[in-house]
Amino acid sequence: MSIHTSEENKSPKPRIPDACPVCKVLLRSLDLKVYERIEVCADCEMHFVQLNSDAWNEGWRPDSTQVSDRLAKRREEPFFYRNEKYI
Repeated sequence: MSIHTSEENKSPKPRIPDACPVCKVLLRSLDLKVYERIEVCADCEMHFVQLNSDAWNEGWRPDSTQVSDRLAKRREEPFFYRNEKYI
């Protein structure tokens, strides 16, 4: 018996980075499905992509000030708001 492989099986699976490319925060397990779909963490999807979907689709990305402001607000939020079942 032999195992047949196709070209599809030989290609490596796309790598998921350790950190979100927008906010640079380490990705959590709940971010993986979001990253596979839109290539950002769940928090960036909620606060940047969903709020600016048309602009995002046209190539807009938040600047460093917007990201810094979001990270500051994120540090003030109770941890349970960032729990997997709330996202």
